[in-house]
Amino acid sequence: MVLAALAEANASYAPYSHNRAGVALLLNDGRMCRGRYLENAAFNPSLGPMQLALSQLMLQGATPANINRALMVEADAGICQHDAAAQLLGRLGTVTLERLVLQEKREG
Repeated sequence: MVLAALAEANASYAPYSHNRAGVALLLNDGRMCRGRYLENAAFNPSLGPMQLALSQLMLQGATPANINRALMVEADAGICQHDAAAQLLGRLGTVTLERLVLQEKREG
């Protein structure tokens, strides 16, 4: 799950905020739904990684009740996407969104 969420974070489109984030949802049957952050120049309407992961969930014919585990990987870019994603997931089910924050590599 960590590698799936990390791959989504790395594939994020965030040229303005550099706020990369990815989500992996593990379903009860072993399938995984993934989502990444997609940024718009005006930041609105950008799409959060949880929105994309949940759309994949629905496209696969599953429901939030089928989610066994949820993980978000996000960059430490000063903007936290976890809270909004956790709130959305919490409204749909009982799974807690786990979080991994990637520290930015600093030179020097």
